[in-house]
Amino acid sequence: MSASPAAPELAFALEREDPLDRYVIGFVADSLGLSAVETDPASDRPLLYRGAHPPEGVRGIVVAPRAGDLISAADDLPSRLPFDLIGAIGAFLTDAVNGASAPRDASGRLSYAASFQARHALTEEPLVNRYVEALRLLVERDLGERTRPRWPDGRRAAIGLSHDVDRPAKWGILRAVREGRWPPDPRRLPGFAAKALVTATQRLRQADDDFWLFDPLIAAERAHGFRSTFFFAAMPAWGAWGSYGDVYYELTWSRFGPVFEALRAGGFGIGLHAGYETYRAASRFRWERERLAELADLEVRGLRHHHWHLGADEAATLRSHEAAGFAFDSSLAFNDHPGFRRNVGLPFRPWDPVEKRALTTIQLPTFCMDASLFSVETSVETALALVDRYLAAIKASSGFGAIDWHVRTAIPANREFRRWGETYLAILDRLASDTELWVTSLDEVAAWVEARAG
Repeated sequence: MSASPAAPELAFALEREDPLDRYVIGFVADSLGLSAVETDPASDRPLLYRGAHPPEGVRGIVVAPRAGDLISAADDLPSRLPFDLIGAIGAFLTDAVNGASAPRDASGRLSYAASFQARHALTEEPLVNRYVEALRLLVERDLGERTRPRWPDGRRAAIGLSHDVDRPAKWGILRAVREGRWPPDPRRLPGFAAKALVTATQRLRQADDDFWLFDPLIAAERAHGFRSTFFFAAMPAWGAWGSYGDVYYELTWSRFGPVFEALRAGGFGIGLHAGYETYRAASRFRWERERLAELADLEVRGLRHHHWHLGADEAATLRSHEAAGFAFDSSLAFNDHPGFRRNVGLPFRPWDPVEKRALTTIQLPTFCMDASLFSVETSVETALALVDRYLAAIKASSGFGAIDWHVRTAIPANREFRRWGETYLAILDRLASDTELWVTSLDEVAAWVEARAG
């Protein structure tokens, strides 16, 4: 599978110097399989002109900056656009629609109820995709450029499968206690001891560990011809910068060796589940990435933050991903509701407001996590109905969306998460029956995006 090496051009011109406008046009070009080329607006070449006062005789598409509504049907548009598609796309990609002052929870996450998306009933549609599709039609009609297919083998849309490895060992904290793995901060000892005591009580009532479900999960996905990416944490709760929000396992435990071997042999992806406090320094990302790569015996290209915890300055954290050498991240999502956190269901490189450029680390948006889905639905049937609506919206816009299902919840092998496991297996059946979808790991999606961009 390889992307076409030749990319047709999207010629554009800016009335005023604006790095953000240039970034948005570059994103649109990438999404359409084009190469953005800035040119002289006075040339005879058809182009996309960004400005309120186009030169006389300019041919092509004119998008004028406008303040106001960010939502439009974007249908049947003339060459002189009455709606500022470029500005609207930029507002969503940079999250300007929500802003830094929007209410956050204790982990710094924007609650869905407080979001622009909730206020404007944009739950199930990646609106940016619709705007990119409108520009595709205009580029082909008015600029005469033929855009390239977004996904391999004629597939209409793509779904990335992924799993956070949060609590794969049900009694992990008890092993940590036996090994003398205690939090270094004495203020955290009471909470740690209380959790260990609760887990010990549960352990007395149940002998087996019904959370360690790697083998049946790998088998279920392979039976459908799928692969996924598993995100493992390298910083436990008792580690150097571990916290109450981190995991209770060590990657050095011998139990993980066969798991890594099975994932490598099956072509599955292995990514980093960045620690709760890792966002504070790029050096922490590098250490965790190198630690996981050493123990898993393969290159670690991607990550997702534990608890979606990116810190108050998300832009600085995304910049650290690039500094640490990650090819992709999948950490922008709602924790308490399904949906697209920035209303985009396409791979994109985030905007850095400090350096005024696109970062190199690709963002792969997550639209569905098991816990967020079951925070709004109560049965397998209603959960599947909601997933179906999201899948339909992704397909309608040739988009992408990542699904995040925890290992302990992906197979109906325990009482706590039986409905969740049944739902995930039913989702796999749905995805397998839809020949228009490319379903694979986040690692493979990122590799395709890189190859397509040349």
